Amino acid sequence: GFQQLLAAIDPLLFAGLFGAILWAFGWRVFCVAVIFWGCQLPAEYYWTGGAFLRQDWLFFLILCACLLKKRYFFLAGAAFAYSTLLRVFPGPLLFGPIVVAAWYLWKHRRFKKEHLRVAYGGIVATVLLVGVSIGVTGKESYKDFWAHINVHNSTPLTNHMGLKTIVSHGYEGR
Repeated sequence: GFQQLLAAIDPLLFAGLFGAILWAFGWRVFCVAVIFWGCQLPAEYYWTGGAFLRQDWLFFLILCACLLKKRYFFLAGAAFAYSTLLRVFPGPLLFGPIVVAAWYLWKHRRFKKEHLRVAYGGIVATVLLVGVSIGVTGKESYKDFWAHINVHNSTPLTNHMGLKTIVSHGYEGR
């Protein structure tokens, strides 16, 4: 029963992810998102099948976009920070908002309140979550994490994520 409960977490995260898209963007965007998700390589079972909490980062990343759309800027920054702390690879997506905020700063000689709220949410979440993780696992766990990530990067796996994975889907793999 406990393993069934654990196995139900990822489907619930998907339901929440698509529910958040429906809430923030409406039914048309929701339909496109569901169709896209069902027609691309990482949706196949072998990518995450049988694993627990493989979609938590994606849930919080999409939740960030939905919260931005609904103008919950502090929570959006916190959701992005949480997603990036769960899996490192969403981090480069921060480049876009930094460019937008820098452009606004250059043009208006001040930060926009919304940009600052997103940054504050991300900073607060990062400080709290990293502080809790160091308190629970110790600061050496970050060094061990980095070593573990380097092993994964050099190992051919079926569940790598990135642009290469997304665009590598071929007709024969459908």
